[in-house]
Amino acid sequence: MPGGLTPRHIDALWERMVRIYGRRWIDNFGEADDGTWLVGLFDVKPEDIARALDRCRTRESPWPPTLPEFRAMCKPVSAPYHRPSPRLPKTPSNPELANRELNKMKQLLKKPHP
Repeated sequence: MPGGLTPRHIDALWERMVRIYGRRWIDNFGEADDGTWLVGLFDVKPEDIARALDRCRTRESPWPPTLPEFRAMCKPVSAPYHRPSPRLPKTPSNPELANRELNKMKQLLKKPHP
């Protein structure tokens, strides 16, 4: 198994989820895994399971996650992909142009509006 999970890991996961969610876990997923979660988490590492369990304990929803939701919770949180915009070169200021435009604005503000 690439992730290294064994049925023993899934049994431990089940026990932890029952402690976190109580009957809601059992009502949704049963007393024990029927193999679905073991297969569904085939590429997940034990440390990823620990990360997801921490998220289960701190999330606001009182409902247990589905298998796809749990898989997503196993992934590390990464910042959204973006690159900062390059800084544009600062244009040299032209005091004469700035004063001329400022005077135009002042004149527009003095005009009465219909």
